Amino acid sequence: MNGYDRLSHKELVEAYRRLSHENNVLRQELNKIRSENQSDRKANLSSQDKIRVFRSLFRGREDVYAVRWSNARTGKSGYTPHLRTPGKKRPYSPDDFVPLTDRVFYQHFIGQIVVGIYPLLPDERTWFLAIDFDKSDWLRDARAYLAVCRRWQIPAAMERSRSGNGAHIWIFFESPIPARLARRLGTRILTEATREIGFARMESYDRFFPNQDTMPAGGFGNLIALPLQGQARIKNNSLFIRDDGEPFFAQWDFLQGLSRVTNQQLNKALEDTANEWDALGLIEPSHFSVPNRHAVKPAPRNPQETLPSHLRTHDEITSLFRD
Repeated sequence: MNGYDRLSHKELVEAYRRLSHENNVLRQELNKIRSENQSDRKANLSSQDKIRVFRSLFRGREDVYAVRWSNARTGKSGYTPHLRTPGKKRPYSPDDFVPLTDRVFYQHFIGQIVVGIYPLLPDERTWFLAIDFDKSDWLRDARAYLAVCRRWQIPAAMERSRSGNGAHIWIFFESPIPARLARRLGTRILTEATREIGFARMESYDRFFPNQDTMPAGGFGNLIALPLQGQARIKNNSLFIRDDGEPFFAQWDFLQGLSRVTNQQLNKALEDTANEWDALGLIEPSHFSVPNRHAVKPAPRNPQETLPSHLRTHDEITSLFRD
């Protein structure tokens, strides 16, 4: 016996409070030790490596990007393409846009601007898929989605949104794939996750990025705000988080360790099944009779990542990308 059976109710309550306090203290010490260990490990990642890691994952159009604006008087806000001539009206020419460079990422990371990228490439392919969850049940639904990704061996990462009231689940591909296949993968995972939580649909689900299969006439498709924005990070937002909603201690190490979905994994996940139902109504039953109709060719093994030619010097960026 542990002796607690001989205590009165009052003594048990006091013992419970004391043990709870000790448990909280030990948790804080454990988190401190973990943080110190992560800090030691992340010191090995140079600033150039951090840029390479980020740009190898969050790849969209590089000839144009968007910047968030806000009007304190009206309370309105939004995103607009960054133009060489501010205020220029449509129609635009390709030379009107400021390209996406390392300097732009630098400004985003230190909180000077909020950058949005366009995931839909001109050839209607994409390097990643992101799914947006908001409303009150965003964490529950995002975890259910992430759980299906893990079970299906689809590498994915969960980011708390810039507002702190939602999440993005990011899935990265080893090579750019047609946007329709990326969105079909997202739909299939969403269907399974919705089935598992026992609801007709996930109310917190908002949209996929890219949000289109094809390029809209005269536009770029929907944009998505990049993570790790400086001002949002101060509030513990725009960070990658664990299942319990707490941020990873070393954000850059976490990103460095992320895997990409191979074309073999994609083909396996998109194999048609006779009993599939679709939470969004996007998958036609006629597709079921044609197995592997979406197969894509395998990408070369271990493609060599290269740094952009416009990479900033080490001294210029050394202190800009700390966790």
